[in-house]
Amino acid sequence: MEKFTKIKKSETKREENEDLFNNDDMSIIKFDDKDIIITKAQVVILPYFKDDGFILLKYEKCPAFKFKYKDKSEYNDIDYYLTSIKSEYNDDQTPTQNVRRVLHEKTGVVLNNLFPIEVDKVLFKDENNVGQFHICLLNIKYNDYKQSSVQATEENRVVKVDLGDIDSIKVFDLVTEYLLLKLRYENDLK
Repeated sequence: MEKFTKIKKSETKREENEDLFNNDDMSIIKFDDKDIIITKAQVVILPYFKDDGFILLKYEKCPAFKFKYKDKSEYNDIDYYLTSIKSEYNDDQTPTQNVRRVLHEKTGVVLNNLFPIEVDKVLFKDENNVGQFHICLLNIKYNDYKQSSVQATEENRVVKVDLGDIDSIKVFDLVTEYLLLKLRYENDLK
């Protein structure tokens, strides 16, 4: 019979990551026999100005969308797409600070200090991607904010979309679709 003192606990051995690709925006590694994409987390915001009846969306070039639809005649001449307000998540800031920073940098909207911000969900971009979306729907009333100016650039173009036009918006990304559905549901918009 074997003594208990001779039985050793087996330690799980961690597999070394194999670097497959690396650039400034992403890297791909082999982990547990899977290709894992490493991208940065993003703050994703849909500002809804309740009293004024509009939302803000980003109007930007999306090369992946254009590539996907390059052979479809109805999309051949589209260069810009509407998406949520997005920017890189800063790990040195709280989720609330991130939302305030991104909203101000991208739209010029400064929320008052008492405005309650709740990050709705933190979702992975994909099952093979470690990057995450920190998602936030903001229901902003008239006295909750002030507007400052923001330089409109090729990368930083924001448009107001009236709620009467919300059904006409063609959405191409899942996170924007999620936020628009959440907006409709929470505010009983038909």
